[in-house]
Amino acid sequence: MNCVYTTLAMNSELPYRRKQYLVDRGYQLRFVTRVFVVVLIVAVVMMLLVFGQIPITDTIVARYAASEWRSRVYAVKFLLSLTVAAAAVPMLAVVHHATGGFYWVFMILAGLAAVVTALAFAMPSRRLAPAAAE
Repeated sequence: MNCVYTTLAMNSELPYRRKQYLVDRGYQLRFVTRVFVVVLIVAVVMMLLVFGQIPITDTIVARYAASEWRSRVYAVKFLLSLTVAAAAVPMLAVVHHATGGFYWVFMILAGLAAVVTALAFAMPSRRLAPAAAE
């Protein structure tokens, strides 16, 4: 590895010498570019998953909600989404401040994801037949 000794005059009588390593700028650029490409690909996949979830939840509501209640269910879904999203950041900040790290923040999020997954598996596999009119 290339190194250069630099002299910094801290005192006119005692010069200070230290090693400075010269790093290949091309290597740095290639590394940063590769990392950027990986981060960009992960970000695109995450955004596709996040925005792909929206029509899935709308399809679930359309499939399982009765037609006369569908608009109310969509309204409640929207209200809950907005409320939870607005409350999530302050609640996570409180947990992070109380515990001093991100471990419990991620454990709480993992627990909530497990609950949502369990509730998704508890949904009926097909739409229930409407009750017969008397």
